[in-house]
Amino acid sequence: MSSGDVKGLIDSSETENVKVIGTCPCFSSIDGKPVCLNGDTIEDIDALGVHPEIIESSNGFSSWQEDGHLPLCHKAVHVNGSDEAVTCVTRQIPIRIRKRNLTKSDLSEALELFPSDMFSSEQELCTECLYNVIAATYEEDDSNSSM
Repeated sequence: MSSGDVKGLIDSSETENVKVIGTCPCFSSIDGKPVCLNGDTIEDIDALGVHPEIIESSNGFSSWQEDGHLPLCHKAVHVNGSDEAVTCVTRQIPIRIRKRNLTKSDLSEALELFPSDMFSSEQELCTECLYNVIAATYEEDDSNSSM
Protein backbone atom coordinates (compact mmCIF):
# COMPACT_ATOMS: atom_id res chain seq x y z
CA MET A 1 0.00 0.00 0.00
CA SER A 2 1.47 3.35 -0.95
CA SER A 3 1.93 6.27 1.41
CA GLY A 4 -0.85 8.15 -0.33
CA ASP A 5 -3.19 5.16 -0.08
CA VAL A 6 -2.87 4.82 3.70
CA LYS A 7 -2.73 8.53 4.48
CA GLY A 8 -5.44 9.29 1.93
CA LEU A 9 -7.84 6.90 3.63
CA ILE A 10 -7.22 8.49 6.99
CA ASP A 11 -7.21 12.09 5.82
CA SER A 12 -10.19 11.75 3.53
CA SER A 13 -12.87 14.37 3.93
CA GLU A 14 -15.65 11.79 4.06
CA THR A 15 -17.62 12.24 7.23
CA GLU A 16 -20.13 9.42 7.13
CA ASN A 17 -18.30 6.40 5.71
CA VAL A 18 -16.18 4.04 7.70
CA LYS A 19 -12.82 3.30 6.07
CA VAL A 20 -10.81 0.17 6.79
CA ILE A 21 -7.05 0.53 7.23
CA GLY A 22 -5.05 -2.69 6.87
CA THR A 23 -2.65 -1.79 9.68
CA CYS A 24 -3.49 -2.09 13.37
CA PRO A 25 -1.03 -0.50 15.78
CA CYS A 26 -2.07 -2.97 18.48
CA PHE A 27 -1.06 -6.06 16.50
CA SER A 28 2.27 -7.42 17.68
CA SER A 29 4.09 -10.66 18.38
CA ILE A 30 5.99 -12.02 21.34
CA ASP A 31 8.31 -14.97 20.77
CA GLY A 32 6.77 -15.38 17.32
CA LYS A 33 3.20 -15.66 18.65
CA PRO A 34 0.63 -13.01 17.68
CA VAL A 35 -0.71 -10.79 20.45
CA CYS A 36 -3.09 -7.86 20.78
CA LEU A 37 -1.96 -4.84 22.80
CA ASN A 38 -5.31 -3.02 22.71
CA GLY A 39 -6.32 -1.53 26.03
CA ASP A 40 -2.75 -1.70 27.36
CA THR A 41 -3.03 -5.47 27.85
CA ILE A 42 -1.28 -8.39 26.19
CA GLU A 43 -3.72 -10.95 24.84
CA ASP A 44 -2.88 -14.06 22.82
CA ILE A 45 -4.72 -14.10 19.49
CA ASP A 46 -4.96 -15.93 16.20
CA ALA A 47 -4.14 -13.62 13.31
CA LEU A 48 -5.60 -13.68 9.82
CA GLY A 49 -4.90 -10.60 7.73
CA VAL A 50 -7.67 -9.74 5.30
CA HIS A 51 -7.38 -7.07 2.61
CA PRO A 52 -9.31 -3.93 3.67
CA GLU A 53 -11.36 -3.90 0.44
CA ILE A 54 -12.73 -7.35 1.25
CA ILE A 55 -13.79 -6.21 4.70
CA GLU A 56 -15.35 -3.00 3.35
CA SER A 57 -17.31 -4.94 0.72
CA SER A 58 -18.76 -7.42 3.22
CA ASN A 59 -22.22 -6.82 4.65
CA GLY A 60 -21.11 -4.82 7.62
CA PHE A 61 -18.47 -5.91 10.04
CA SER A 62 -20.54 -8.52 11.86
CA SER A 63 -19.23 -11.29 9.59
CA TRP A 64 -15.71 -10.55 10.86
CA GLN A 65 -16.40 -11.21 14.54
CA GLU A 66 -14.35 -13.55 16.73
CA ASP A 67 -14.84 -17.26 16.20
CA GLY A 68 -12.69 -19.99 17.70
CA HIS A 69 -10.60 -20.74 20.72
CA LEU A 70 -8.39 -17.64 20.66
CA PRO A 71 -9.73 -14.25 19.63
CA LEU A 72 -9.24 -13.76 15.91
CA CYS A 73 -7.45 -10.64 14.68
CA HIS A 74 -7.67 -9.30 11.12
CA LYS A 75 -4.85 -6.81 11.76
CA ALA A 76 -7.04 -3.92 10.60
CA VAL A 77 -8.90 -0.95 12.04
CA HIS A 78 -11.81 1.08 10.84
CA VAL A 79 -11.77 4.84 10.92
CA ASN A 80 -15.11 6.58 11.28
CA GLY A 81 -14.93 9.92 9.51
CA SER A 82 -17.79 11.47 11.45
CA ASP A 83 -16.53 11.02 14.99
CA GLU A 84 -12.75 10.51 14.66
CA ALA A 85 -13.03 7.03 16.20
CA VAL A 86 -10.54 4.29 15.33
CA THR A 87 -11.89 0.85 16.22
CA CYS A 88 -10.88 -2.79 15.88
CA VAL A 89 -12.42 -4.38 12.78
CA THR A 90 -12.82 -7.74 14.47
CA ARG A 91 -14.15 -6.73 17.88
CA GLN A 92 -15.66 -3.36 17.01
CA ILE A 93 -14.20 -1.74 20.12
CA PRO A 94 -12.09 1.42 20.35
CA ILE A 95 -8.35 1.11 19.88
CA ARG A 96 -6.84 2.19 23.21
CA ILE A 97 -3.18 3.02 23.73
CA ARG A 98 -1.85 4.45 26.99
CA LYS A 99 -5.40 4.72 28.39
CA ARG A 100 -6.56 6.87 25.46
CA ASN A 101 -8.85 6.11 22.57
CA LEU A 102 -6.93 6.42 19.31
CA THR A 103 -8.40 9.05 17.00
CA LYS A 104 -8.22 9.51 13.26
CA SER A 105 -6.06 12.61 13.68
CA ASP A 106 -3.67 10.86 16.11
CA LEU A 107 -3.25 7.97 13.67
CA SER A 108 -2.72 10.32 10.75
CA GLU A 109 -0.10 12.34 12.65
CA ALA A 110 1.76 9.16 13.63
CA LEU A 111 1.81 7.93 10.03
CA GLU A 112 3.27 11.25 8.88
CA LEU A 113 6.44 10.40 10.85
CA PHE A 114 7.17 7.32 8.73
CA PRO A 115 9.15 7.55 5.50
CA SER A 116 6.98 7.05 2.43
CA ASP A 117 8.96 3.97 1.33
CA MET A 118 7.53 2.11 4.36
CA PHE A 119 4.17 2.16 2.58
CA SER A 120 5.28 0.23 -0.49
CA SER A 121 3.06 -2.61 -1.61
CA GLU A 122 5.87 -5.13 -1.05
CA GLN A 123 6.43 -4.16 2.57
CA GLU A 124 4.02 -4.07 5.49
CA LEU A 125 4.12 -1.14 7.84
CA CYS A 126 5.75 -2.08 11.13
CA THR A 127 2.79 -2.20 13.49
CA GLU A 128 5.05 -2.28 16.55
CA CYS A 129 6.76 0.88 15.30
CA LEU A 130 3.39 2.56 14.81
CA TYR A 131 2.28 1.55 18.31
CA ASN A 132 5.52 2.92 19.80
CA VAL A 133 5.17 6.25 17.97
CA ILE A 134 1.58 6.69 19.18
CA ALA A 135 2.45 5.62 22.75
CA ALA A 136 5.42 8.02 22.86
CA THR A 137 3.26 10.86 21.57
CA TYR A 138 0.64 10.18 24.24
CA GLU A 139 3.30 9.97 26.97
CA GLU A 140 4.79 13.26 25.81
CA ASP A 141 1.35 14.90 25.81
CA ASP A 142 0.72 13.59 29.33
CA SER A 143 4.08 14.84 30.66
CA ASN A 144 3.57 18.27 29.06
CA SER A 145 0.09 18.60 30.55
CA SER A 146 1.35 17.80 34.05
CA MET A 147 3.85 20.65 34.01
